[in-house]
Amino acid sequence: MQIFDEQEFAPLIGIADQLCTVGFGNFAKGEVGCFSNYAPEFQELYHKNNWVRLDPVVQNCGPKAIVFDWGEHADTKNPVMDAAREFGMRHGVSLSSQIAGSGLIVSYTGANALNGTAREEAARLLHKTHMEKLVQNTGLLSGEQCELVSLFAHGMRAGRVAEYFEISEDAIKLRKRRIETLLGVNNFIAAVHICAVAGVTVAS
Repeated sequence: MQIFDEQEFAPLIGIADQLCTVGFGNFAKGEVGCFSNYAPEFQELYHKNNWVRLDPVVQNCGPKAIVFDWGEHADTKNPVMDAAREFGMRHGVSLSSQIAGSGLIVSYTGANALNGTAREEAARLLHKTHMEKLVQNTGLLSGEQCELVSLFAHGMRAGRVAEYFEISEDAIKLRKRRIETLLGVNNFIAAVHICAVAGVTVAS
C-alpha cells in the first residue's frame, strides 16, 4: 500500500482538529494508498492484517459516494472495530467521492466529528481534491498519449485515429486502456474529461 504525505491532502486533513485517515485509489481492486495520523500501532495492525477488506468504512464508502456515520457500528463484531475501540476510536464520520472507478475516502474520528457546516465544507473539498488528484495523473501521460486523447476529444472516430497513428483499431483500444490505467479511471470518457480539465485536449 502506498503511503501518502500529509501535504497531499492538507486541506481535507486541516478541516477538523481530529484524527484523520484518507484513502485514495481503486477500492474494488484493492489498489489503494493512504495517509493516516491514527496511532502507529493501530496502523501497523491494519496493514499487517490487510483489514482494508474488512473495514466497514471501506465496505460502505468504497462502492459509492456517501456520508457514513460509523459510531453506530462501533459495537459490531469486527476485528477492525474491535481494534479501533482498544485505541479509543468509537465514533466518527467518513465521506467518499467516486469518479469512474476511482475513490477518495476521508474519515474523521471523534464523538462530534464534522458537525454542521464543517461536514458540508468537507464534502465540497473532498470532490475538489479528488478531481485535482486525477488531474495530476495526466502528468504521467506521454506526448503521444495526450495527442490520442486530444483527437478523440475533438470528435475523431476510432478508425480515423487508427489511420492517423498507422496502427490497428485493436491497438488503439489497448492504448486507450493504458491511458485509463495511468489516470486511475475505468472508462475513456472520464479519461477525456480529466484531460480536458487539465488542458491536455486543447486544439493543436
